[in-house]
Amino acid sequence: MKSTRSGLTVVEVLVALTIVGVVVAILTTMTLSSVRHDANSGSRTQAVQILNYLGRLASASDALLLGGDREWDYGELQESFRELNTEVNRADPALYRASVEELGSAGIGGGIVVVYRVSVCWRSMSEESCVTGETAGPPPPPPGEESSPPVIN
Repeated sequence: MKSTRSGLTVVEVLVALTIVGVVVAILTTMTLSSVRHDANSGSRTQAVQILNYLGRLASASDALLLGGDREWDYGELQESFRELNTEVNRADPALYRASVEELGSAGIGGGIVVVYRVSVCWRSMSEESCVTGETAGPPPPPPGEESSPPVIN
């Protein structure tokens, strides 16, 4: 006797739902991973911009950076460097901490330069991430003299 009913059995429906569930789980995981990566990428970009800014100041022997190692904790960069714009989200300087370390002097082509290490850190999810770079600049001027920053093209 032939059955005239057409349709899916319970087993076929459960198998289809299981496959759909696995595909949705994979897509959700990929989307969350992409969102986390984008957030970390934006923070890293802003940190590199702050690092570049502090590196240019160090290489110009800026008075704010002279006198040994300097550190700014979270929320302190804006107080010392008014030029850093405060914006929302990752562009807010309060979300970063920075340090400038004087590594010493080096002789280059008959002249002497001071070498600095600049680090900028930010909190990402449950950990802290940092970018670091080194730069060199002229030695600081003698006490009482003003430094003239070099021309940067």
